[in-house]
Amino acid sequence: MTYGDFIKDAKTQDAASKCAESIGLAANELSKLDPSLEREFPNLQLDRAYKSRNKLSHGYYAVEQEIVWTTVTESIPRTVAAARQAKLKHDGNDGAEPTAGDRSEDR
Repeated sequence: MTYGDFIKDAKTQDAASKCAESIGLAANELSKLDPSLEREFPNLQLDRAYKSRNKLSHGYYAVEQEIVWTTVTESIPRTVAAARQAKLKHDGNDGAEPTAGDRSEDR
């Protein structure tokens, strides 16, 4: 989908906004569960995601669709990549393929 298509489609705009709100809410819950996440994995941008959620959800200002577009096409994919890296680090895996001794079926 192009930005032009996005601007013409109110349903997609609403869906994108709601998804971004949900991600922001989840980011806040993660921060509450483990406040060290923001420090340990700054690329997750948990605080920023929650602040964006509040702007979308409460309509502090008119929602600018260009910002929603940038959020869903750039910011969220970066956050997902950061979350994957955080999970790998948390699980003790540096992203390398598991060796024979690491595979659960070998245990």
